[in-house]
Amino acid sequence: MPNKLELSGKKFGMLTVLEDSGKRKGSSVLWCCLCDCGTTTFASSTELSVGIKVNCGCIPKTKNNDYIKQQLMKPQMNNTSGVRGIYLKKRKGGANRWTAVITLNGRQYYLGAYRNFSAAVKAREEALEHVGDSFAEWHKEWRKKTKRTRGSPDPV
Repeated sequence: MPNKLELSGKKFGMLTVLEDSGKRKGSSVLWCCLCDCGTTTFASSTELSVGIKVNCGCIPKTKNNDYIKQQLMKPQMNNTSGVRGIYLKKRKGGANRWTAVITLNGRQYYLGAYRNFSAAVKAREEALEHVGDSFAEWHKEWRKKTKRTRGSPDPV
């Protein structure tokens, strides 16, 4: 059995880890945490480290959008464009395109392929403004609005 992570004293969002509760959630340690609002709550190692639980529930999940947006802005380690969700799709004949995507709740949303980098970044930033409960509906409407035919100019 691997050694448990020592999280006592560490802060995750609004939660400060106090101690190991001695309980388990599956194979994960259940930690006793103190929220900034003063409430004590329990969270598993996974919930804390992945960012699933960032408060005791005093702020509804919809208010956590700023935290989610912050995480969506960080480029991944293997990113070569410098902007998360933007990558260069190389095509035969040299007609390369910058592709913009955003991943939410395990689903990747395609935001278009653009001739220039700044147009792709602009499309992704626009999508980030709509992250929240109604993002899927916004994306569906956006796709209808920006439907393009082959050879048409970038929609942004």
